[in-house]
Amino acid sequence: MKSVILLPILLATATAATFAADPEGGILPNPSFEKSSGERPRGWQVFLTPAQEPAPGAFFVAHGQEGTDTHSGASALLFSFPDSMEIAQAMWMADPTYGGASVEPGHYVCSFWTRTENLPPQFHLWVSIVGFGADGKRIGEVGRSEYLDAKKLDEGTWSQIRFPLEVTPGSGITRLAPTVVLKAQPSGDPVTASPDLRVLVDDLQIHPE
Repeated sequence: MKSVILLPILLATATAATFAADPEGGILPNPSFEKSSGERPRGWQVFLTPAQEPAPGAFFVAHGQEGTDTHSGASALLFSFPDSMEIAQAMWMADPTYGGASVEPGHYVCSFWTRTENLPPQFHLWVSIVGFGADGKRIGEVGRSEYLDAKKLDEGTWSQIRFPLEVTPGSGITRLAPTVVLKAQPSGDPVTASPDLRVLVDDLQIHPE
């Protein structure tokens, strides 16, 4: 049974605008990660701390089974450490040009689905939405999900997370891009991750309200 975690949603209407809706839903160009190139979805890159080369297939599901490896389709973001990698933080980041979406001032909602296996209690996951200006420079975080850990997520079950965003007039923000973060522990110190650990993220969408 799917569990749903809801954060308060700002019930407001976005400024009238024409958004380039993706057929899969929302304004992001690749919400279900089905458009991919090699070991990563189009418009996304993975970064590890300490810096190291990701093991093949450890951070992206390209041909997965729907319901187990993906929430929908054949692809999903993945955090896994098959070689018991020492890790402080792993991060999937969308490029604002190729993985983000243009926006106007208004209220939005971000939603995504996640599924965990053998998530240690000190690990936590979150999604951050970052605003960029017309010149492509980072302006700042627009919103983020709560910090999700083993107490808030049902093991082996897909859970949907939703949280509100607001692009304020005068902020200079013209594009939004998501970042998905898995941190090993609050202190930021590296730990050796179990090869049984898997964290999946799929169907990451942003909708105007």
